[in-house]
Parts: sequence; C-alpha cells; structure tokens
Amino acid sequence: MEKIWPALEHVDSSSGALGSAVNKTLGDLIPIVIDAPADEKTRNSWLDRLWQAMEDDGVDYLSPVGDHWGELCGSPEVASLLGR
Repeated sequence: MEKIWPALEHVDSSSGALGSAVNKTLGDLIPIVIDAPADEKTRNSWLDRLWQAMEDDGVDYLSPVGDHWGELCGSPEVASLLGR
C-alpha cells in the first residue's frame, strides 16, 4: 500500500478509473492486513509505515486505510497508543 502513491503520482487520473481501481484493490488488501498474523512489534512497524504512506499520499488514494485504522491496529488500545 505504501507504494501506491509513488507509483501513481505522475499518472493522469482525471477519468476516475485509476481511483476506482485503487479503491477496489484496497478493498481486497485491507482485510488481508487486518487478519494477517503478526506480533506486536511487526504490526506496529506496518502501522507506522502505513501512517506515513497516508501522510505522503497526494490525492488520498489511501483514505480507505484511514477509514479502517482501528481495525488495522487490532484494538482501540493500540490505536490510541500510536496516537492516530
């Protein structure tokens, strides 16, 4: 997910087709990440990278990641510890 914006940054997306494709892809990927077995250190590393990717995203391709942030964190406690 963190490579979406750098890969598409210079692509003309005025038709909306690209955004639709990204949304569909994220719809498939987010549940995989949510369910992925990972220890706390690994998941926190993923979350740090995802948060940075969302901040770097110039057109909000990754807004669905933010919409599922609590689920990606695995618990409200983790989400609050990460300050997001």
